[in-house]
Amino acid sequence: MMKPSALPEERKLQALARRYRRQGYRVTRPRRGSGLPAFLEGFAPDLIAETDGDRVVIEVKRSDLVPGANDLVQLAERISREPGWRFELVTVPGVQEVSSPGGFDQVARQVRATMRAGFYGPAFLLAWISTETLIHDLAERHGLGVRRSEPAELARELFSAGVIEREEFEVLGRGRAVRNAIAHGSAEEPSDEEVERLLAVAQSLGREIAAAA
Repeated sequence: MMKPSALPEERKLQALARRYRRQGYRVTRPRRGSGLPAFLEGFAPDLIAETDGDRVVIEVKRSDLVPGANDLVQLAERISREPGWRFELVTVPGVQEVSSPGGFDQVARQVRATMRAGFYGPAFLLAWISTETLIHDLAERHGLGVRRSEPAELARELFSAGVIEREEFEVLGRGRAVRNAIAHGSAEEPSDEEVERLLAVAQSLGREIAAAA
């Protein structure tokens, strides 16, 4: 999935490759069908980073393209079945289509379909990426600085401003911790209740965005 160098996705890929190399990983940018592990046949991941104790398949995607990206779900499913491998999905800002009611409904359908297939980790990651997009959009609607802010910082500012409730803020905090644990391969599969709680908060954020429009 090579990308023109002017795109944010390519800049993020270059930064990720540098970061992993500094940490001692062997980093490659594979081509479809060339030098890939057998279980990745048919895919062309953006990056593969490997050490003796850790192997990571990395995808970088615009946040607005994650909903409906069935290839990501299939890739995450394959990786989840391989001992010693983990999946890292990194997003860059994109068009905020998930903020529309139809956009969120599409996300929720895909998340629940992924859970029905028995893949709760990938389902949670898809829900979390969409939630991050909604956090950024809601913060922007309320005049908060979003360019350099992380979702956790923006959620804290939205809570301090009374835009989101304490319970929602706490769910977002737990969600970020679960997301990080999944990305680093150090968590058990989240439960369907955890995924549904995150979806409920995302839906609430969407309503707040509509009200602030």
